[in-house]
Amino acid sequence: PAPPPAARPAGPAELAGQPGPLVEVETAPKLLLRAEVCGGVQVQYSFRHGALPLALERAAEAAAADTVPAALVATFTNRRDTPARRVRIAGTSGVLPRPAAEVTVGPGEVVRVPVELLLPGTGPARLDVRMDRGTFKASLQPEPHELIRPLHLSPGEMEAAAGALGGFNTSSSRLSPAPRRLLEDPVAAVRTVLNVAVVGDADSRTLNFAGVAGRAKARVLLRVGVDADTREATIRLHSDNAMIVATVMDVLKARLSAAG
Repeated sequence: PAPPPAARPAGPAELAGQPGPLVEVETAPKLLLRAEVCGGVQVQYSFRHGALPLALERAAEAAAADTVPAALVATFTNRRDTPARRVRIAGTSGVLPRPAAEVTVGPGEVVRVPVELLLPGTGPARLDVRMDRGTFKASLQPEPHELIRPLHLSPGEMEAAAGALGGFNTSSSRLSPAPRRLLEDPVAAVRTVLNVAVVGDADSRTLNFAGVAGRAKARVLLRVGVDADTREATIRLHSDNAMIVATVMDVLKARLSAAG
C-alpha cells in the first residue's frame, strides 16, 4: 500500500473537512498506584482524547527514541486524614517534556492534574509520584490502542486509503443489539475508546474515523454504521499494521459493550 500521509497536529485542530476544534473526551480511568503503596494517595490516570498540544507533537518528533505523545489527566485521592503536599507526577528519560503541576490534596480530597507524556513506543513509561510523604515508583504500560492519535483526512482520502487496505489489514464485526451509547452518540462512544478524528459528516448513519498508530504512523481507519431502527451496528477497521487490526477491534467492541 501507499505510504501513510503525514499526520496533522491533533489539538487544537479542526475536524477533517469541518471547522471547529476536536471535542475533548476522556477515557475510563485506570489505576496507577494504590493508596496503600503510595503514602495514602491513590493515583489514577485517564487519556484526554483531542487534547494533544502542538508543542508535545513536536517534542515527540524531535525525540531520538521511539516515543508517542499523549495527554492525560492524573487523579489523586487522599485516603488519609492529613493533607498530602507537593504532590506531582515526575518522569525519567524525557518522559515528561515539561514538569507537571504540583498540588496539595486535602484529607479525603480528589484533585485532577493534566499531564503531558512522551510514551515509549514499546515498553512502559517509568514515572515517580512525589510528595512530602516520599517518592513512589510507578510504571505506565500503554496498550496498543492507546498509542493511536488523530489523523485528519478528507472523505476522498479516507475512501482511497481504505480501498487499498484489505485481507489481513481489514477486520469487520456486527454488534446486535448495539450498545445504547453507540446508538445515541456514536462519535463520543468511539472517541472515548480511540483517539481518532471524524472524517466527513458526523451526522451520517455511517461514520468514518481516522488515526495513526505509534511512531511509524500506521493508518487506522474506522467505519461505523449505526441503525437505530434495528438497533444494530457494523464496524469495519483498516490499518497499515495488520498486527494491530484484531487487537484494536477486540478492544473497541469490548469497551463499547461495557459502556452500555
